Amino acid sequence: MSESIQLKKTILMAVAVGTVALPMIVSAAIKQGVEHKSTFFHILEADQAERSASSLYASIKEQSRKICGSTDVVRTGSIERVMGNEACYEGTLEAAVKRLDDPQVNDLYQRELSQL
Repeated sequence: MSESIQLKKTILMAVAVGTVALPMIVSAAIKQGVEHKSTFFHILEADQAERSASSLYASIKEQSRKICGSTDVVRTGSIERVMGNEACYEGTLEAAVKRLDDPQVNDLYQRELSQL
C-alpha cells in the first residue's frame, strides 16, 4: 500500500513538473528578442502569471484526485476507502505544492486550507 501511494506521488510530481516546465519553455521561445516597452504589457504579464498559478493549482488538485481515487461512497464501496482516498488526496496535494515551491501556488493552497 505504501509503495502504491509513493508511486502515485511520484507520478503526480512528474505531471506537476511537466505542467510547470512546458509553459516556461514556450514562454521563453515566444519572448526571445521581444522588448516590453509599455506598462500595459507588464500588467498583462502579471495577470497571466496569476492565472497560470490558478490553473496550475487546479491541475495539481485534479491530478491528485485522479491518482488517489474517488471520494464517492457509492463508487468506492466503503466509508473507510473514502477516508483513505481523501487522506491520500490531501497528502499528495500538500507534497506537490511543497515540492513545486511556487509562492503563488502556495498562497492559493494556504487560502484554501484556511477556509476549511
